[in-house]
Amino acid sequence: MTMLSKKFEIKFTPNIIFVLQLYIIFITIFYLNNYPVLEMIYCLPIIAFLQLIQYILFWCPNENCLAIFLTLNICSFVISLGLFLGIFLGIFNQTLKYQFQEIQGCSVIGKFSTYFEEIPNSSSEKYSILYIDFQMDGQKFLGYGCLSSESQGTSTTSIKSHNPLAFMHYGETHCDQGQCSAPYKFSQVKLPSWMCLPFNTNYEDLIKTKNCYVHFYNSRIEKGQTQDQAYLNSKSRINVRNLEQFAFISFNKLNVPFSQYFTFLVFTFCPFISSTNVLFVGLIGYLEKYIKSITNHNKQQAYINEIEVMPMP
Repeated sequence: MTMLSKKFEIKFTPNIIFVLQLYIIFITIFYLNNYPVLEMIYCLPIIAFLQLIQYILFWCPNENCLAIFLTLNICSFVISLGLFLGIFLGIFNQTLKYQFQEIQGCSVIGKFSTYFEEIPNSSSEKYSILYIDFQMDGQKFLGYGCLSSESQGTSTTSIKSHNPLAFMHYGETHCDQGQCSAPYKFSQVKLPSWMCLPFNTNYEDLIKTKNCYVHFYNSRIEKGQTQDQAYLNSKSRINVRNLEQFAFISFNKLNVPFSQYFTFLVFTFCPFISSTNVLFVGLIGYLEKYIKSITNHNKQQAYINEIEVMPMP
């Protein structure tokens, strides 16, 4: 309260140092947990811009701006932190941790198509299973890719009542505003639409050999096995339409849509990190007082010692 009742100069340099340290800590945590961090690094200029705006608005040398500074930053901190955790844990966390391995020599050898209504009279999708050959460990494996009329290459994937990044399983239904889709029965697992190639992709382009990314979906090692079941199913070239564990093939390197993920970071992560200086402003003030008290005490002690050693006239 004493800081609010008198002029209090907010220290810009220590605040920005603390904010950058917290930003680095977050990137380190994401990196150690195998989340993509390049998009978070792209956020650094935006965080710097937000700090510059705060410097212009609040670092007032001749008046007390602390009350407004605290109010706006506390509101920004609470709102952005809630949105960041809610959207990240509810939507992106499920797919960001999938580990994809880049593979050479991938080619489509067949496809099987269907048409289904996701939400009757409002949303439908053309969807194809792609059977993809790829080379691994000196052998040919069979992987599962897809084409979709709702891929990010043909339309914008929207966040509806369900998670558009999630996989859809046999018999699962989706509901929106009281309307529910028919149970999905085309295959044991439907891949996320945004990760598919556009449905109108030319077949001649599909069968060309190219690089791809493979993730062994729902993989686990059963008792008595040396490899996980998804790996063994792919190696045995079992029809992917009948599998819940398979080699998932993507032609995209990032396992969430870049536009959605980066937008999410810009509007939640950046304001959250920028507003964390509200956590340090009081701490910095008290640290400054503490350092000054120690410095003054040392000066006084040095002065006393100097007097004691002065020769008597």
